[in-house]
Amino acid sequence: MIPNVYLHDHICDSAVARLRRHVNLVDNFDHPEELDAIIVRQQYCPREVISRAKRCRLIQMHGVGLDRIDVEAAKEYGISVKRTKGGNAQSVAELAIGFMLAMARKMKFLDRGLQAGKFQTFGLPETVGLELSGKKLGLVGGGQIAQLVADIARAAFHCEIFVYDPFLSAEACRALGFQKIETVSGLVAAVDFVSIHVPLTDSTKHMFNAAVFAKANRDLILVNTSRGGVHGHQGIAEFPENRGV
Repeated sequence: MIPNVYLHDHICDSAVARLRRHVNLVDNFDHPEELDAIIVRQQYCPREVISRAKRCRLIQMHGVGLDRIDVEAAKEYGISVKRTKGGNAQSVAELAIGFMLAMARKMKFLDRGLQAGKFQTFGLPETVGLELSGKKLGLVGGGQIAQLVADIARAAFHCEIFVYDPFLSAEACRALGFQKIETVSGLVAAVDFVSIHVPLTDSTKHMFNAAVFAKANRDLILVNTSRGGVHGHQGIAEFPENRGV
């Protein structure tokens, strides 16, 4: 019997073509009891679906974060949960560096000026950005993606790297060339840029809040390529008006 595999989110066309040679792809949860495996990317896989998926033996996350899957429910029903760890690490690292450059050099502001025909505004103080060269970069999380970000930042811009990661020992930080900071508040006070690379869990949800931002270095540039819930919209909204972010 050909296995039934749920896949609703878009993934690489070549991967879909390979899957179709071996399985029957289903793009809805109308009959979860008929599914043998589930692949998710943006879609949520809640307990209501998992509890009905009696035949399912695997839930595969097309990515790293597992916050869209009810992992506890999967364990309860004996379903393995896997992720593609490292599969998009280089892509995310490059994106994080790209965001830093875009914000530091005010590319969005300048692009809007160009679109509006305001060429004469270029060169004014408000259009002058920052160089990344020699700046202090703080990493929240010291895993594979963060390490790639650090490699690029050091090689291209000679950045000094700081990290907050309670699971990374001081010895490991030294081996990676990171300066370990013990608190998030301490990190944002010490650096010019922060790049977030942690999963969304109970311990990381809203870890960036008004109290943390109040300690931040003036005009801190914050890049979050993990999950929005790590800071939440309220935390950004409450950032002190006399400081930049």
